[in-house]
Amino acid sequence: MSTILRAEQSRAEQSRAESIVWIELLRIVAIFAVIVLHVATKGWKNANLYSSQWIIYETAHTISRFGVCCFVMIIGSLFLSKYRNIGELYRKN
Repeated sequence: MSTILRAEQSRAEQSRAESIVWIELLRIVAIFAVIVLHVATKGWKNANLYSSQWIIYETAHTISRFGVCCFVMIIGSLFLSKYRNIGELYRKN
């Protein structure tokens, strides 16, 4: 029985490791998006209104806003994956 439990645990760890690789790649994209967001905000504040620079900064700012939401969802996903139901989450935290 112990070997069956270990085999199930190793399968669970392997599937979790595969999902973590996917989450890590998403985290890298989100990091890049947040950096672009900060750079675009700095340039957006200093550019003349409706100049070509302003339009480029505004476009980069708009496209990269998803990065912050991605971090919130990644944290929630990693935090909630430890618990099987909401009741257990509330009891432990």
